[in-house]
Amino acid sequence: MFLPKGSPIPYPLAVGQAPAKVILAGEHAVVYGHAAVAVPVLGLTARTSIAVSSPGYGTVIVAQDLGRAARLEDEDPSLQVLGHAVKETLKRVQAQTEPDWVIQVHSRIPMGRGMGSGAAVACSVVRAVAQAQRWRADNTQVSDIVFGCEHFLHGTPSGIDNAVVTHEKPLLFRQGQIQHFIVPRLEVPLLIADTGVAVSTSEVVRTVSQRRQADLEGVERRLAEIGEISLDVGAALGAGDAQKLASSMNRNQDLLRDLGVSTPLIDRLIQTALAQGALAGKLTGAGMGGQVLALANNEDTEPLRQALLMAGARAVYQLQFADYAKSSGFA
Repeated sequence: MFLPKGSPIPYPLAVGQAPAKVILAGEHAVVYGHAAVAVPVLGLTARTSIAVSSPGYGTVIVAQDLGRAARLEDEDPSLQVLGHAVKETLKRVQAQTEPDWVIQVHSRIPMGRGMGSGAAVACSVVRAVAQAQRWRADNTQVSDIVFGCEHFLHGTPSGIDNAVVTHEKPLLFRQGQIQHFIVPRLEVPLLIADTGVAVSTSEVVRTVSQRRQADLEGVERRLAEIGEISLDVGAALGAGDAQKLASSMNRNQDLLRDLGVSTPLIDRLIQTALAQGALAGKLTGAGMGGQVLALANNEDTEPLRQALLMAGARAVYQLQFADYAKSSGFA
């Protein structure tokens, strides 16, 4: 790994962090202005730390997970999004010179799996730079910068990823805006099974767009129904209605399968979850890989987790809806 000469001070000047996310309902429909519901995955995070270096060292970005390091001025293509996050934040605080920093980025979020890895990493960078510059940026300001970073990754992002990873609360999103935050009242856990298949969100979105052009009426009808399902999912979360949530998620998956974004592996993991007693199973994110959601029917999730691993899941994560009340400032 390349590092220029210099001796960065080992303790951090600033630290930023942001969580992963999953979409409970509304994939692809959200791109066309319909509603979607997303929740942060608080146990999976991206973290950025900034250490001060000697004068004249300049700013160096170290992406630990990629095994890459480069000066900010070099605009390394593999670190372009991180560089954009740094530059845009420095621009917001009207920094006159490039700081002498080593910026180290590390993420536990699987890349290319529909969990908002790019948005979370960018958010962690923005928060660290803002803290180092003593700028008390609010979540809306951070989200705006991260949205710009998302353009590098996805071309025409819906805005839902940057919204949920910066605010770190379950939310209903529609027409490019947060409609409202959701206080979940569910007791059952949600399992997230990693297919191990990385996908390009922009490519899958483009594929659905092509299908929409070929069958405008049919695809629009399905997207509109997915949007309506998202409203039901949001209401079910707030009411603690697991059965309503489950039926809505299952129907959402049927429609996503109709759109052609499911795969045999995704279907196998869903069937395995349902056979093991899960209330619902669906893909999350763009599809064609990524993650599968399984809504458990009780607190004992170990049999379900083991079944998903046996069926081909690379890893299985778990979230508890009750954790949002503790971590996100809900009353």
